Amino acid sequence: MLTADVCVIGGGVIGRCAALALVANGARVVLVSRDLPGASSRAAAGLLAPSIEGGAGIAHDFALAARELYPAFLEGLSSTVGARVEFSNGGILDVALDEASEVRLRQAATARGAPFLPPNEVASLEPAVAATRGGLLAELDGYVDNVALMDALEAATRAAGARLREVDGLVARVQVERASVTAVLQLGDRVAAAGAVLAAGAWSGLIGGLPRPIAVRPLKGQMIRYDSGTQPLLRRAVYGAGVYVVPRGGSRTLIGATSEERGFDVALTDQAAAELSRGAKALLPPVRDLEPADHWSGLRPMTPDSLPVLGTDPEFPALIYACGHSRNGILKAPLTGQVVASLFVDGAANHDLSPFSPARHERDTTTSVLVD
Repeated sequence: MLTADVCVIGGGVIGRCAALALVANGARVVLVSRDLPGASSRAAAGLLAPSIEGGAGIAHDFALAARELYPAFLEGLSSTVGARVEFSNGGILDVALDEASEVRLRQAATARGAPFLPPNEVASLEPAVAATRGGLLAELDGYVDNVALMDALEAATRAAGARLREVDGLVARVQVERASVTAVLQLGDRVAAAGAVLAAGAWSGLIGGLPRPIAVRPLKGQMIRYDSGTQPLLRRAVYGAGVYVVPRGGSRTLIGATSEERGFDVALTDQAAAELSRGAKALLPPVRDLEPADHWSGLRPMTPDSLPVLGTDPEFPALIYACGHSRNGILKAPLTGQVVASLFVDGAANHDLSPFSPARHERDTTTSVLVD
């Protein structure tokens, strides 16, 4: 049996940010991780888009705080492991290609107190985008290369040395007491700890022994990528024509993403690729003569209200939930890590977590899993 101060269940972006923050605060950590088909941390587009995604109140304030943390977080990773992670906070552009989209974006501009950009200003910001009826710029939103980010987090995990041990495995169930948690792996190994962090993404609700049902379900998303082979097509991410396009590493452009209730099915479909390709070609004319260079899928860990399950269990404070981040796991991961460490070390968070209460979905009879 392994022992630790904290057992972190899940090695995606949330689990690794939590593990590293805990180690930075003096905890001994065992991270239980297993690569699973559809894990969302590497499958995402890396958008940091609290303004585009909307929201209000305390939950929106948390998302904005998460976005503001990113530059310092990436600087810290770079100083630790020398990682260079592509990052942009130069804005995200949402454009209107038809009348209905124009009406929607004009209303959004009024609600935000932001200017609605005329077509010529949109064209000056992103010359490669198709002719528009105008658009809205979320000036402080942006994106991060989530694959490079995961590479950096894995390197940082290795660099943490003896205080962070990573175990390849899956947790079948937990045995939860008020002051301890034992994680039982599928092959029978155990990790005994003073506390545990549930950060298993779309699989969080499958773990046995949880004190309450966790309403986290997988929502499948498929994406494609074009390689222009020349200069970058875009300066920033752009939404429009039912898709978003994100520049990545020079001449690559990501196109996302479908939303499909398919349980844990991660199979690729020609229908999804065609749908994404149509949107991309309507929004970005330079890709009209290209074929997709790649096609993949991932499973978003969704909750009924699209907000994370984040905080200590109301009855068993040794268990901390950090799952169900829905479409915003990459955005919220560094701040979630800080919150988890604060909950374990200080017994309190430095942010209001009331919208994310682990008990808020207990009456939802659909609870955790949709499986075909």
